[in-house]
Amino acid sequence: MSKMERALKGRFFSHEFPTDSTGIVLNETAIRILGLKNPIGTKMFDFNENQHKYHVIGVVKDFNYESVHSDIRPMGLVNLNGEAGSYLSIRYEPGKSEQVTSMAKQTWEKLLPGIPVTYSYMDDDYKNLYRNEIQTRQVFAMLALLAIIVAILGLLGLASFMAQRRTQEIAIRKVSGAGVVQIIRLLNWKFIKWVLISFVLACPVAWWVMNRWHQDFAYRISLSVWIFILSGTIALALVIITVSMVTLRAASVNPAESMKYE
Repeated sequence: MSKMERALKGRFFSHEFPTDSTGIVLNETAIRILGLKNPIGTKMFDFNENQHKYHVIGVVKDFNYESVHSDIRPMGLVNLNGEAGSYLSIRYEPGKSEQVTSMAKQTWEKLLPGIPVTYSYMDDDYKNLYRNEIQTRQVFAMLALLAIIVAILGLLGLASFMAQRRTQEIAIRKVSGAGVVQIIRLLNWKFIKWVLISFVLACPVAWWVMNRWHQDFAYRISLSVWIFILSGTIALALVIITVSMVTLRAASVNPAESMKYE
């Protein structure tokens, strides 16, 4: 059974009850707004020209049937019995969408020949609610990847330039007994220092931007400090790996050759 069919109170629609043609199932928000303490059996009317009369047969748990940009609104589920504007929902097992769609089209053509069938998948409908967010995520992902590539290329160039300028210093340190790890640590610190400063300056800006964006959603997560720590750790790791590769190559050169070059 789906979440919608597991009623908190009463029951959901069933073909075993002919009176369900005038039944209505409310969500928790509707019950709260209407102030119904004992909703089952309560009579309700809609205010269109047909003046339908309904009786409450069940209450379901609140669920998002619209975008999470807005709060869950009061909702009533009724059986339209084929009236204009009604829809048919088909639930099927995963992986059988093509079979079910083909069978539904064939059945439709038999019952309503000449009338085109229009259908959509619920997961696609929900994705369309967040089309802007999906497109924004894709754009930012590409920009972030491009920024990382450019930053690494620039870092490679700068690290190579610094290692070349300090070739003699590296050679002297090696002759004096310094190991490769010590040399790598020495050059890495020059870059790590600036990464840490950039991280401290960027965190408040990133938090402010993300917090402003979250204000557009009625339901949102809290920004955990671990998100920023993870981002800083990844940036720091990329810097250390990139600079270490360049420094390792410079530190592996024979000191005599380095001094001769200088």
